[in-house]
Amino acid sequence: MRNSKVSFGAIQGALLLGSVLIGLLWYSRSKLPYNEEGRWFDEEQMIVYEYHTVEVLRVSFMVSFTTWVVSLVGTTKHDGCGR
Repeated sequence: MRNSKVSFGAIQGALLLGSVLIGLLWYSRSKLPYNEEGRWFDEEQMIVYEYHTVEVLRVSFMVSFTTWVVSLVGTTKHDGCGR
């Protein structure tokens, strides 16, 4: 039983880490100076960034963060069950 708590804690940590990384990427991409076509060209790396990516990152962040919060609430409410 103890091993399942450790592995579930690792899953929660991975969810939080993934959520933070997606959130940081979303924030950095949302601050780019996109043109009227929704594109930004990075001359140093020769990459074109599209504004559509910002929306995908926003939704991904919201889903991963909500999943992490639900996993925390679920373990708090059901911690004493089964004893």
